[in-house]
Amino acid sequence: MPKGSSENSRKNLKPFKPGESGNPKGKKPGTLNITTIIKKKLKEVAPTDKAGRKYINLLAESLILNAMKGNGTAIKSILDRVDGVVAEEQNLTGDITLTVKYAEADEP
Repeated sequence: MPKGSSENSRKNLKPFKPGESGNPKGKKPGTLNITTIIKKKLKEVAPTDKAGRKYINLLAESLILNAMKGNGTAIKSILDRVDGVVAEEQNLTGDITLTVKYAEADEP
């Protein structure tokens, strides 16, 4: 038996019924997700920066400096953002219909 579990606690485990949520009330209105919080913070001026730069500018500078020192992760991160992530090859088999629509960069 796994550490920290007992026979009684395992008996009480029941899967959710189809269509039933584990969190029926959902998240509270106005709750921000982590991505929103980070984006908001990156736009703020860093209080410790004498030049009054924003966190996003300090982060970009740090990333570039680390890449210049040979940090592979920083180099990859910069290249992925500048040139885009290299697409993986996809092998499709069977009866597949694929429609590809090309649009100019300024088209929606």
